Amino acid sequence: MGALAEILVSSAQHAAALTTRAGINGSVLNFSDGEALQAIAAVTQHRPPLIVQERFFAVTPRGAALVNRIKADPALADTEIRVLEHDSDYSRVIPRRRSAAAPEAAPAEPDGAPPTAGLSPDAGEPALDAEGTRIAPRLPVRAGAELKLDGSPVTLVDLSETGAQVISQQALKPNHQYQADLTSETETLQFEARVVWANFEAPEGTAQYRAGLAFGHADPARIDRFCAALPQA
Repeated sequence: MGALAEILVSSAQHAAALTTRAGINGSVLNFSDGEALQAIAAVTQHRPPLIVQERFFAVTPRGAALVNRIKADPALADTEIRVLEHDSDYSRVIPRRRSAAAPEAAPAEPDGAPPTAGLSPDAGEPALDAEGTRIAPRLPVRAGAELKLDGSPVTLVDLSETGAQVISQQALKPNHQYQADLTSETETLQFEARVVWANFEAPEGTAQYRAGLAFGHADPARIDRFCAALPQA
């Protein structure tokens, strides 16, 4: 088999476009955004020179978890992780910030993830859980931040540079995409938000939906600064 690259995309129709944009001429294995566990198994087995992710998938919990897992494995130190968009010239190579002598710290529990997500019990190395999720640290939301999805306000539970956990009085369905407006007293950020998971709850007889969101086409640095500027509790 020739040069092998695993391509993870948000939908199957983007695979051909990403393969062309990446200039891949060798053998390719394609995985959907719901196949993070299968993808990491293939990456570990084949040790490909290149991993390509579609940009929207790359900012989801599964996408970020896969990146963290690859970066933490010394055997994959020579594997390049590249993020592309299927319909634009956007291209970014994920930097490698670790060496075998100085392991990267294990990432925190994923933003917007259910409480069951966490590190594997027997290792300091980050591992994918049953949902394939692990991502950037999340912070409880202090006063002064408001999030609207398609114009409807939701309650922020926690927030990070790549996603959030929210509570909504209206139904939120997995994989549904919304226009998000994140607002403070001094700034409004607009981007896409996709529902990664959603649970129905009925506390004290009141129906509501708790959901995890992944942000797409958002600037993580701007969101990080947004969080830092919120008033202390």
